[in-house]
Amino acid sequence: MSRRGSHSSFSSSSDVNFDDLDDQQVFGYLDEDDARPPSPDGRPRRSSADFRLNFSPRISALQTSLSPMPPGHNKHVTRKSVTTTKARSPSLSAKKRIVKRPSSLAISRPTSKLFSSKQDNSSKNERQVTTSTKDSDNDSVVEVSENKEAPASKPRKTESTESTKGSRSSDIAPIANTSAIAAALSSLQAQVELLTKEKVQMEADAATTRTTIENLEHKATASEQSSDLFARQLANVKESFQAKLMAREEEVVLEKMTLTKEKESVVEARELFKVEMKKTKKTLENIQLQASEFAVRQSDRDVALLSRKGRIIQLETQLRNDRQTITQLEAALIKSTRALEKKHTALKVKFQEQKEHLEITLAVRQGLATDLQTKRKQVTELEREVTRLNRAKDKSEVKLKHSHQQIVAIQKIHGHEMEKWTKKFPSATDFDINLEQNNESNIPLLESPDKESEWREFVELVAAYEAERQLHEDLDETY
Repeated sequence: MSRRGSHSSFSSSSDVNFDDLDDQQVFGYLDEDDARPPSPDGRPRRSSADFRLNFSPRISALQTSLSPMPPGHNKHVTRKSVTTTKARSPSLSAKKRIVKRPSSLAISRPTSKLFSSKQDNSSKNERQVTTSTKDSDNDSVVEVSENKEAPASKPRKTESTESTKGSRSSDIAPIANTSAIAAALSSLQAQVELLTKEKVQMEADAATTRTTIENLEHKATASEQSSDLFARQLANVKESFQAKLMAREEEVVLEKMTLTKEKESVVEARELFKVEMKKTKKTLENIQLQASEFAVRQSDRDVALLSRKGRIIQLETQLRNDRQTITQLEAALIKSTRALEKKHTALKVKFQEQKEHLEITLAVRQGLATDLQTKRKQVTELEREVTRLNRAKDKSEVKLKHSHQQIVAIQKIHGHEMEKWTKKFPSATDFDINLEQNNESNIPLLESPDKESEWREFVELVAAYEAERQLHEDLDETY
């Protein structure tokens, strides 16, 4: 018998995918095998219980054949077969498993002709055999009745010949009946043997089906265990992912705190710059007044004053440049904060999507392996994104540190210059006429080695700032 999945029913290897099996697939083939309606008690119909033999009509037919029939009953021979089939729709697999069996037990017609040829007009017999068999595939009832008569009586001869034939036919009649009974019994025995063989074969097939059912039940239990284990693994992965996400949220909060602190420091630096600007303006006004007074008194110091004015202009340009750098740093900070906020929102959206997807996958058993692979890929991508964000954050922190160092250096240079100017201008009122003549010799003293070293440090700081700004622009273009 051919059953679905019989080639893999006896294999219990661990590499079989049990997740694709369900109750309908495991136990569905039993409905296809047995397309007949169940018994009235509700129990399933066994294949070996469908063979039922009804020998009572056969015995009654043999008894009637032994009884003498009326003389006018042998004029014709009739054969009648009635077949009734129940309406059903067996499945394709059930149709393939149909075994051809002999549907009826009938006594061959040539034997009846042999007995009828031996009988003469004096003896008339009738033999009727009714066979009723219910097969497991078609449940058909076949009734076969044969009424055989001897050929028409010949024209009478003489009374002496009729009397001799009557005595002979009376001797042959019991012999013919016994031989017919023996032939019928032999045919019945042969058919009973065939039916017993078929019954044994059907029982063997039923045993194989039982073994396949047991194997499938074992496989179903194994698949349930594997699905439970996989669900536990998914729960563990979900917990670890949530812990990582909480840690990342804490890091983001810390980053926000640092950004707020840096903003506060920038505001304080602005206030300091404003105060310094006011002080410088006041000092410049004083310097201008003093220079106008000295211009009236000292015509020889115009060159020195012009040089000093040029220095003042340079300082103003430096202040403007410092303002521009501050504005650029503020713009860079705003861009970095916006980028971080966008990335944070994107990560939140991705986390919500992943969370919903995980809840759906916990409700569904099929396709868990493929879903797990996709989740792992997405988790790796998110980790890469997090590492990339951390790198960008570190780079921005480095930039902020460099900018802060540059601002501090500029403040120091500016303060140092202002101290020099404040030290030099109060002593200018006490200059003598002799000192006025020696102004040209005092001008080179402004360019001392210390001032040159400070100027070089300032140039190096400006170059470092330009390099950092270029790197920041390159990073913005890449991201």
